Formats: sequence, structure tokens, C-alpha cells
Amino acid sequence: FLETGSYLLGSRWKLSDDAGMSFATTFYDSLFKKGESLGRAVMEARAACKSTAADNDFGWASYVLYGDPRVCLRLS
Repeated sequence: FLETGSYLLGSRWKLSDDAGMSFATTFYDSLFKKGESLGRAVMEARAACKSTAADNDFGWASYVLYGDPRVCLRLS
């Protein structure tokens, strides 16, 4: 799968709605509004998710990116 140049961003277990919303909002803001790389956007989204999570919610650690984290999207 990865040898074809495909990318995958997903979670390794079921997440709370709050964790998912926090991650997604920050990820897409970082990727599209700030123009950050995929890796940086994931890192910022994990941090935002962790900062809003309850002490026993490790949803922020569930997210994984397969692919080159240095890739940036060009917005036209």
C-alpha cells in the first residue's frame, strides 16, 4: 500500500467525539490555513487534542500518519 505512494491518516482505536473534533479542527486549520506540512499539522493536532482531553483520554495518541510527513499541499 505505502509503496504505491499512498498516504493514510487514521486512528488506532475508537475515539470520543470531543477528541475527534479537536484533532480535526486543528489539523485542517494547520494544513489549509497555515500551510503547514502533514507532519506538523498532525503534531499540532495531537497537542491540541491532548490539551483538551480528560486525564484518562489518550485519544490524542491514537492518530498515526503513514507517508512522508514533510509533504505540503499547494493551495491555488
